[in-house]
Formats: sequence, structure tokens, C-alpha cells
Amino acid sequence: PATLDQLDQPYFALAVGISPTGVLSPHFGSLERSETDKTALLAALNTASTKVQSEYTADSWAAFATAYANAQSVYNNPGSSQQQIDAATAALLAAIDGLVYVPTPLGPNAKTLAASGDQAAWPFLAMAGIAGLFVITAPLLQRRKR
Repeated sequence: PATLDQLDQPYFALAVGISPTGVLSPHFGSLERSETDKTALLAALNTASTKVQSEYTADSWAAFATAYANAQSVYNNPGSSQQQIDAATAALLAAIDGLVYVPTPLGPNAKTLAASGDQAAWPFLAMAGIAGLFVITAPLLQRRKR
């Protein structure tokens, strides 16, 4: 029968990056023996990475940045426990939910309007509306004078 040391030899070889044939391989070095699941943490990190600092208030961004840095640290640490992973995930998701948009004079849809280009058209549309009213009302005013 095999001893515990003999059973762990293939795992050790994989963990240090040596294939079963004795050749160094980057593919084998990436494997790790773990019972933790970082899927939810990775999804939260991916969501967080899309956030843009200039769109949020300084206070809400500071809390978010702290949670994001901690989550990255936990994700990159192969020794993180499932409890640490779950806590980092929950803290990051709470920080994402806690982000507060910077107030804008155009209201909550300013980002969408600016992205679509409609914001630049507003002054033109206002002028066109005023000119249209003048064109319609000018002949009416002239008829009353006659």
C-alpha cells in the first residue's frame, strides 16, 4: 500500500510546476488543492472593475476602493478561507450598492443623455421651438392689426 507521502507527491509536483514526466510546465503550476469557491468573488470584482471614480462622490468611492482592494487581496491569496472569501464578496457588493453618483444639474439621466449626444442638442431645440412659435404667431398678430 502507498504511504501518505507517496500519495501527495503528484500534488506537490503539480503545485510547484513540475509535470508528472519531470518537466517544468506553467500549466501544472496553476493548479491548487482547494475546497474554496471564489466564483462569486470574481464576479463581484468584474462588476467593480467597470466603475469609474469620477462618476461617484468621494466618500462613497473611498469605501468602495477599500472594499475593492481587500477583495482583490483575498482573491489573490491561495490560502484564503471560504469565510474570508464570502466576507470579502459581501463587503464588495455592499460597497458597490453604496456608491453614490455625483449630483449633476441635468438630473439622474445625465450620463445617458451625454452619451447619446442629446445634451448638446437641447439649446438648438429650444431656439428652434422659439423660432417656430414666432413664425406661427407673427401672421396671426398681423391679421388682427388689419
